[in-house]
Amino acid sequence: MDTKNLLERAKNFGFIKSEYYSYFLQYCDKYKINTSERISHFLAQVNYESGYMNYIEEKFTYSAKRLLKVWKYRGRGLLQLTGKKNYLEFSKWYNDSKMFVDNPDLLLQHQFAVLSAFFYWDKKKSNDIIIEYGDEYQICKKITMKINGGYNGLEERFKLYLKISGILYE
Repeated sequence: MDTKNLLERAKNFGFIKSEYYSYFLQYCDKYKINTSERISHFLAQVNYESGYMNYIEEKFTYSAKRLLKVWKYRGRGLLQLTGKKNYLEFSKWYNDSKMFVDNPDLLLQHQFAVLSAFFYWDKKKSNDIIIEYGDEYQICKKITMKINGGYNGLEERFKLYLKISGILYE
């Protein structure tokens, strides 16, 4: 199947919300998230981080002290881009500016919520971790560390990967 058919299938099974679909079509081939394996891993991480694409702004589970420190550059977008440094890097990557530093809520717009996920995936070189016919759990674990900085939700991410890959490989 080509990228468009894989994405359509993922959308039909509820792993891509319709309001984001056109942006996935626009960016998946461009950033080489264009195989069943890559799309499955990418969507597993995105769906976990964003509550199945229901939250493009971080839910606050921080202490009051930490919340004050990160408030302006809290997690936004489908992979919850967090921190001024990441917002600046995304701005420079997008158009060599400080656009998202100056206006962080732009990441709440559908296009930028999706694009920021592709940026972060690409920045972390997540495609390089995905090996055809590798140990999928270990691959998911490595990607989770890159995306999350730890193993929060690893088991759920792996279950999502299995669900999505099962649909895309049918």
